[in-house]
Amino acid sequence: MFYLKCLWKHDFGSEQPNLIYCEFDGARTELRKIELYENGQCGVATETFSTGNTHLADIAIPPLEGINADPQFEARDITAAEFEAAWQACQP
Repeated sequence: MFYLKCLWKHDFGSEQPNLIYCEFDGARTELRKIELYENGQCGVATETFSTGNTHLADIAIPPLEGINADPQFEARDITAAEFEAAWQACQP
């Protein structure tokens, strides 16, 4: 497994998340996702559970370089511990 943290620079205000954390398997498929919004809201998703508008992607994600090739995204690898801390902070 591997983990990413992605800053999404957009003009949608609080309608869309501005920070996304993801856990992936070896096939680059999302297993868990956290979306954080400007207004402090937090959404989470797994294969069997989701809150708010947060859902797992239906397709595998591109490599990190492909994500960062789009200027609206700023993604980086993170540790499992960093992901778990964000996951625990978003649990109801």
